[in-house]
Amino acid sequence: MKNKDNLFYLVATSIISALILAMSFVPNTGYLAVGPIEITTLHIIVCIGAFTLGPKYGAILGGVWGLSNLARAFTYPAFILFTNPLVSVVPRILVGLFAGLAANFLLKKTKVPYAISGIITAIVGTLTNTVLVLTAIHIFGDMLESYKEMYKVFQSIFTTIISVNATVEIVLAIILVPAVGAAVEKAKKNFGLKAK
Repeated sequence: MKNKDNLFYLVATSIISALILAMSFVPNTGYLAVGPIEITTLHIIVCIGAFTLGPKYGAILGGVWGLSNLARAFTYPAFILFTNPLVSVVPRILVGLFAGLAANFLLKKTKVPYAISGIITAIVGTLTNTVLVLTAIHIFGDMLESYKEMYKVFQSIFTTIISVNATVEIVLAIILVPAVGAAVEKAKKNFGLKAK
């Protein structure tokens, strides 16, 4: 049974990782441009993985997202701030880790309904992403001369980023994470694994 569990988690992590990579580089899938700001949908994929696979795999998926974001930043001059791994990679690993820890606690230690657990996990993951990325940009945004011009732009639209990005990203996540999570749990049952 353990080998079967490991196989499922390995395959699921590989598939979700491939999806993250595809969405990172296909326009208007993982990142949606809205005027001067960009709304991500990739946190949803990481939260789904963390919710259904747990914190270890959530952190791995967050790492895949962070590394793809880092690579993408070198080809998109407007996102030069994300060429710093402390902005692009570390916060995304923590998104998957924290969302997975929240899911584990809710599903194993409480009697909170599955759908509500998914919603809370989505909120934890989304807020972790927004808070840590914006904090990292604020701390490290002007550390290099080449970053300073973009950091000034970031400062000028900070309030917009907080209000628009966070709201849209949370709404999308709380709709999709519990729904897709339920489908993954059904697949786990069909595969002969114990559902959470």
